[in-house]
Amino acid sequence: MREIVIAYMLLFTFTSGTLYYFTRQKTFKYHVLYSISLIAYLLLKSDVVWEFLVDGIGGREYIIHSFNWYIQTIYYSMYALFGLYFIDLHVSQPRWTVAVKRWIYRALIMSSVLFLLCIIFRWRFFYPFMYLFIPLLLTLLVVALTRARTHGNRTRTIFILAAVIYTISALTALSISLYQNAHYEQYRRVLGLTPIGFFYVGIIIDSVLFSIGLGITVKDMYDENLKKNEKLLRMTYDLELSTIQGVLEGESSERKRIAQDLHDSMGVTLSALRRRLQTVASRISDPRDKEEIISSEQALGAALDEVRSLSHRMMPDALVNLGLEAAIEDMASDIMKAYPLSIDIDIESDLIESEAKAFEIYRIIQESINNTIKHAAATKITVSLNAYRTSDGIGRRLVITDDGIGFDRESTDEDGIGISGIKSRVRLLGGTVKLSSDDGTRYEILF
Repeated sequence: MREIVIAYMLLFTFTSGTLYYFTRQKTFKYHVLYSISLIAYLLLKSDVVWEFLVDGIGGREYIIHSFNWYIQTIYYSMYALFGLYFIDLHVSQPRWTVAVKRWIYRALIMSSVLFLLCIIFRWRFFYPFMYLFIPLLLTLLVVALTRARTHGNRTRTIFILAAVIYTISALTALSISLYQNAHYEQYRRVLGLTPIGFFYVGIIIDSVLFSIGLGITVKDMYDENLKKNEKLLRMTYDLELSTIQGVLEGESSERKRIAQDLHDSMGVTLSALRRRLQTVASRISDPRDKEEIISSEQALGAALDEVRSLSHRMMPDALVNLGLEAAIEDMASDIMKAYPLSIDIDIESDLIESEAKAFEIYRIIQESINNTIKHAAATKITVSLNAYRTSDGIGRRLVITDDGIGFDRESTDEDGIGISGIKSRVRLLGGTVKLSSDDGTRYEILF
């Protein structure tokens, strides 16, 4: 059975060592140290290894006896340190954990000094130290388990169960070994185990439970990293969205200013100049000169109309003065006068909190309706803007549909039918657009 236990511990050592190499988590580091010291202790239980080591040092068996006890101090110390990190007491109780680690390291230094003294003065054992050290570690274990009830992570139950099973198996092995001369055959027949066999069974169960706990630890680390990445992506997205919204607000303000300047400054100047030409034309009697001035006045009138149209396109008056819903209804009214179309509008303007976003939505609806007029041969268009619930709160859904002929996805480039501009504006809103053509054409924009 000892060979099976060693094989298990080698596997766990390799696994934990690999995890520590990639994660640098001290839980795996101390599990590796605990496993290595336990393997060394188990190897000393082999008669072949024991005799080989005794022969190798010239028959001085007292050194191997001292080393056997010294390995146990390291093993129990690493077990305790592993337990502290296994239940995350270093996170919830950092000061207490540091104090315990300092005490354990001092005990290890003391045991190392005692081991050297045993070699120098040929002491066979240091029983007194071990009989003091092990009860102190057991007391520490009880305190750690008590703190784990309120401060540990979700692996604390596994650690408590593993520690209890290990303690019971170790005490059982110790109790049987004290009476093995009198009861060895009876216990072997009933339980089928030697005293050390109980210890091996406890180690196997202990290691299996710890492997489950380490698996949970790995999953928790993965979930934590995933949450951190999601939070980082969310922060990056929010930053980009904030930047985009700032750009939109700036563009909206500048667009509004330019539109106002075109209307108030250039528009007024051109109007005044046009009236002066009209006045001059009325005073001139020469037909040729009068015709030339009238022609200039008409060209100036066309330029004035273009300036007014440009001002309106940059920032529609209805959008500024009356809001998004009124602006879209005004646009729909103009389109229905010019084309045989029916346009139904259902807009919740309160969902749009800024003028910049309202302008982008206005342009998206305008471009989609223009696409329908050019490509769909539709008779009815429906525009709706409403709210919907998301995992993060409330989102907005803009849906534009028509009853036209639609398009063939396989033979048509979507960007070639006039929606590249729509996609660009949707990106500025931090949203997504879905285009379908099952029955007519349908734009669904979420932002």
